[in-house]
Amino acid sequence: MKRLSVLLLVAALALVMLSAVPAHAKEPLRAETTHEFVGLVEFPYMLGWTGEITGDIDGCIEWWFDLRTWTFDPESPAQASHYEMVVKIYDSTWESGQQRCEGELLLETLERGTTTMANTTWRANGVVTTANGAFSHWLGRQVHESGEFVATVDPWTGTSLFRIN
Repeated sequence: MKRLSVLLLVAALALVMLSAVPAHAKEPLRAETTHEFVGLVEFPYMLGWTGEITGDIDGCIEWWFDLRTWTFDPESPAQASHYEMVVKIYDSTWESGQQRCEGELLLETLERGTTTMANTTWRANGVVTTANGAFSHWLGRQVHESGEFVATVDPWTGTSLFRIN
């Protein structure tokens, strides 16, 4: 009888804890980006791309590549290039030609990715390392990105999908 009482108590506590999780935390965060190549070096990082992010999160997004881990070989552009990057999302708007985001930092991620110049597509996976305000419940969650870019225009442009599970 005592075991049954303890089991019922544990089940009741689990039910209360599950009901306390916000509904929006159970669904993935999804957004789309449009961005332009920047190429601003602040060693050991390069601000590769800046743009607009819209969807479940709206704002300005920056992709900072760690030059110490980037394996791009300009002599073999068809070879896969690997990198680590820090992605920062701010609560501000972005306009074409704008190099840096402004405003309050909402999310920051650490990711590893792969791209090739041959097909101008890329994929990256990582984790949310900073989450502020209404996005604080995303801290520690997995990040997945995929996109493409056009390297035949000036400035280079691209689009991507951004998701946090």
